[in-house]
Amino acid sequence: MNGDPGSYGRQHVVLAIVASIVAILAVANVVLFEATRSLQLEVNGRTAYLQQTAQVEPFFRELVQALATLATRNNDEALRGVLAEQGITFTVPGAAGGGAAPAPGVPAAPATPAPGTRRP
Repeated sequence: MNGDPGSYGRQHVVLAIVASIVAILAVANVVLFEATRSLQLEVNGRTAYLQQTAQVEPFFRELVQALATLATRNNDEALRGVLAEQGITFTVPGAAGGGAAPAPGVPAAPATPAPGTRRP
């Protein structure tokens, strides 16, 4: 084309190298896109789990409080043990200070989980 018989061969080689690099970059782009998409699906799944957990958390809190109240009211050491195995500890209001017992027919104050206890 410009008179040099070897220039066509060099241009062909350079063009082939550039085309190969472009093809490699295109494949890398597809691989990275798929990896990103799978990570986004995982994050979306975890987000949905957290949202569902937040919706159910008040129910679990009430359940734990009811179990702690039953364990306290009935002096149920087995139930206290089950709660302790799950990392749930609680204090009985008035137990440490020698508080007065509730009047007959009046339910005892519910036991409240101690701060920093693990939630289910």
